[in-house]
Order: sequence, then structure tokens, then C-alpha cells
Amino acid sequence: MPQPDGSAEFHTFTVEPVETLIKRYRAGMNTAKEMGFKKLTSYTNKPEFVKISKDTGLPVRISQTQQMINK
Repeated sequence: MPQPDGSAEFHTFTVEPVETLIKRYRAGMNTAKEMGFKKLTSYTNKPEFVKISKDTGLPVRISQTQQMINK
């Protein structure tokens, strides 16, 4: 989803093996670059996706935030 700052936000929903997902992340980065995006953002609350993002070999910056649930 394109964002006003020229970046794109994406979310992952898949049942594919981890190796396939890593390949798709790399291909997605190239596609986003061809489309003119310089930054991609995603959110997760699952530690395994943090590891997968690091395993892609792409430049990844990870930050943590707090989220209020039920007040």
C-alpha cells in the first residue's frame, strides 16, 4: 500500500516455506525499487518474522512500539 511519504507498507500472509518467503521478500524489494519506492514498512508481533527479515540479507531496521489493547 503506497504511503504519502513515498514509501510502501506491506503485510505478509502465507503458508509457504520460510525459504520461499525469503526469496519472495528479495524479489519484492526489487519490484518496489522498480516502482520508485525507497522504503518498505511492515509490522509484526511474531519474532519469527523478525528473524526471516534478517535472513533475507536486505538492509533491515527493526524498532519496537507499544500498542494499547482494550484501553
